[in-house]
Amino acid sequence: QKEGSDSIGNESADFETALSKAGYGKFNYLILLLTIPAASSSPWVTAAMSFVLPIAGCDISLTSIDKAWLNSAPYAGMILSAFFWGFLSDTYGRQRLLTYGFLVDSMLGICASFSPTLWPMVFFKFMSGIMICGPYSIFMAYISEVFMYKYRNFAVSTAGIFSAIGNLMQPALAWLLIPPNLTWTLWDGYDYSTWRIFLFISSVPSLICGIASAFCVESPKFLLEKGRKEEALNVFKTIYTINTGKPNSTYPVHKLHDMRPQACSENEKEKSFWKVLQNGGKQTFMLLKPPFIYRALLLFFIQLGSVSSLNAIRLWLPQIFSAIDTASTSNSTTSEDQGLCVQLTESAKNTPEATCENMVINPDLYMNMIFINCSGLLTQAVYVVLLKYVQKKRIMTVTTAVSAVCMIALPMVSMKFVVLLTACTLSLLNMTFFCVIGTIVELFPTAVRATILSLTMMCGRIGILFANIGVASIMYTHCNAIFYTTFTLLAVIAISSLFLSAKPITTKN
Repeated sequence: QKEGSDSIGNESADFETALSKAGYGKFNYLILLLTIPAASSSPWVTAAMSFVLPIAGCDISLTSIDKAWLNSAPYAGMILSAFFWGFLSDTYGRQRLLTYGFLVDSMLGICASFSPTLWPMVFFKFMSGIMICGPYSIFMAYISEVFMYKYRNFAVSTAGIFSAIGNLMQPALAWLLIPPNLTWTLWDGYDYSTWRIFLFISSVPSLICGIASAFCVESPKFLLEKGRKEEALNVFKTIYTINTGKPNSTYPVHKLHDMRPQACSENEKEKSFWKVLQNGGKQTFMLLKPPFIYRALLLFFIQLGSVSSLNAIRLWLPQIFSAIDTASTSNSTTSEDQGLCVQLTESAKNTPEATCENMVINPDLYMNMIFINCSGLLTQAVYVVLLKYVQKKRIMTVTTAVSAVCMIALPMVSMKFVVLLTACTLSLLNMTFFCVIGTIVELFPTAVRATILSLTMMCGRIGILFANIGVASIMYTHCNAIFYTTFTLLAVIAISSLFLSAKPITTKN
């Protein structure tokens, strides 16, 4: 807090200097507090349906393909909206979009919880994917724009930790709410069950963020980049006052540098959507030419294969555990010592009516998910330590190779080892995801970095869509094929990663 005490007189200050003079204190702690629901918002939106599918499938009569649509809907929305959110954020700022985006997403989540049939629920989850894609990414950028350089990495790392903690809290909430399967009749015979309450509560992080964002300041960096220096100065003064408790008149900075590019004229402060679209197209076209194309395509393939393999298993685990548990309860020929795919195939012999009649959600299902997600939290700590000693591409090779071995073993082992192998596989593939993002940041120049990051994330989400539909189509009939396919894909990725150059790409321009 003492960092804001030395005046710099009438000299103009750049962004980093002005932010450091605003100090570090209560304002930053409040933003970190808001990071808890913000970091959980997107994972809760995308994973919520997977936890309720076993019981929801009986309540609203869902087929496997129907369940795939529900699992995939948020990702489809994210793919559609990713580019538009970037334009809106660069045009209208961070604070307003955070407020409206999070609030609308929470309302869509609540509407999904009340949807009586499949397609209204798919629609609301699809729209929720559209809405959460922007605010979640914008908030991560917002953190880096209101924390001084000294604490910036800490703030971003904290967001990652909170996201992992959120992944633990959601299955814990499912464990608490879903197994009792209580139902209340609200109106005209409409039943509202505990699994719907779970969907309702899964929208609460977005609701909290939307309300809290209404009281946040605009990003001072955005204001400076738009030439709105007086507004940016007022934001710095507000941060200074909250952090130090002193009047804003004592803030030591009185003038700010103009952060707009020199080539930008006063009449060209706002880019049109068409201009942004053209620039995005140019940057994408640049990636399709040397020296970018070879490494870009390889990273796209690694991301698509690893993320689709990860989610092909993760999003269907509650359904798989539930189907096997129900089959073992109603079928005396099914044993825990049998392989995963044998038990899953046996479960398909029950008619939907018989399955729902014998449906009892075992709380152990969600305890397994808590254990699996807990391993992901441990993975982040291990990854940070490994980075000091091992190249990212080496980590990528090992994680995908070991994941491939786990995948080929999964259909053959008994249920006693399925949870352990699954936790290992998903944790390693999470580490692969971190490696891909870190590699892009290291290899590609700033001019194309944001574009390739967006395209890489899009490849992953496209992979999730196809993986979901594929798993739903053959899960009960050709279960082994799922694991053989993912094994082959991960093995090819492991070999391909050996050819990924670790030398940063340099260009003449």
